[in-house]
Amino acid sequence: MSDELLYLLFLFGFYSFTVVTYFALGYGITWLNERNPERKIQKGRGSDKRRKAEIRQSLASMFSACLPLTIGLYAQQKGWAPAPWDFQLVVGGAALRAQHDPLRCLVLFHAPAAAHQVAVSAVCPAS
Repeated sequence: MSDELLYLLFLFGFYSFTVVTYFALGYGITWLNERNPERKIQKGRGSDKRRKAEIRQSLASMFSACLPLTIGLYAQQKGWAPAPWDFQLVVGGAALRAQHDPLRCLVLFHAPAAAHQVAVSAVCPAS
């Protein structure tokens, strides 16, 4: 089987799983809300008018989220994109720190030619 067909099947499977999860959660939450109508925040406002348009938009949004992931995995398998870094405590800690305070934290990633590991140098001012 060719790589293109394999990744097309992966895209179909990933998108199908996402759509099934979306509808299962949607129907589950709708079922819970219908069981307890007194807990509804906006009692006079129903969502039946917008339901079809919102589902159609959600399906398009889910496809636009699944497609780049599949393209990225395909490019990575072909060697066109870099492989992900091995997760190490230093890499994870630096990534979490950069996510927590991105403007005051400078994270430098570099890979020495001799070693196949990613060394991380984090320069962060004390908070």
